[in-house]
Amino acid sequence: MAIAEVGGAYQRSDVVLDNGLPIFRFVSAARAGCRLAITYERGGFGHRWGTFSLSIVNGIWKLRSRS
Repeated sequence: MAIAEVGGAYQRSDVVLDNGLPIFRFVSAARAGCRLAITYERGGFGHRWGTFSLSIVNGIWKLRSRS
């Protein structure tokens, strides 16, 4: 999954102006112990925000949930 950096160009709407742009853009990340929350925005029809929650298990980051 391609993701643009904070403030970077990404596909904001469902009207494709540049097919090479990612549909996701990184917003922020917060770590508390062995848990990591990554907030992102998703362009396209119905712009929205979401969060991936990860935790480290045996030295490997694993997806816990996505909203």
